[in-house]
Amino acid sequence: MNNYLIETRLMEEDEALHKRVDDCKVVLRHLLDSFQTWFPHFTDHSIMHSTGVLEFCNLILRQQVYSLSLIECYVLAMSCYLHDVGMGVTRENFESFTKEIDLDSYLRRFPDADETRIIRDFHHEFSGKFINKYADLFDIPDEDVRFAIVQVSRGHRKTDLYDEKEYPDMNTSHGVIRTGMLAAVLPDRR
Repeated sequence: MNNYLIETRLMEEDEALHKRVDDCKVVLRHLLDSFQTWFPHFTDHSIMHSTGVLEFCNLILRQQVYSLSLIECYVLAMSCYLHDVGMGVTRENFESFTKEIDLDSYLRRFPDADETRIIRDFHHEFSGKFINKYADLFDIPDEDVRFAIVQVSRGHRKTDLYDEKEYPDMNTSHGVIRTGMLAAVLPDRR
């Protein structure tokens, strides 16, 4: 059975990383439900969706999960849970995050785009900005791991996974984290 391999491996081999993932899920239950404020009739982006994405990653990887380092298992699990957190940004974060993207160029191409379309089209970028802003809330171990989680979360959509600057194989104090490979496993399930 391939279900829960990533979580099981973390639980059996690194209880501290597994606890960080579990704690993140508790925090995210409410945060991910907030997408309904912007998208009451849109597809599910709740904790159930994130859990389904992680299950899908388990199925893709199957026994190959044992070729991942423990830190890669952690980064992938956290990225599955956090990849859509940008769908439920608050008004304050929406205002702040849109100042950090090329909104003018986007609005020239899509002059009729409303806020919900902007969120939908940039949610992967908003997710990365959210993770950076609230990294302490998720008890992410350090800056290298945070960078990896941001990149893998962003990588589920509209990114160049061959860009070695954005998706490097990172040598960290926790071991190598292959961000491009992990982002490739994370499905784009719109």
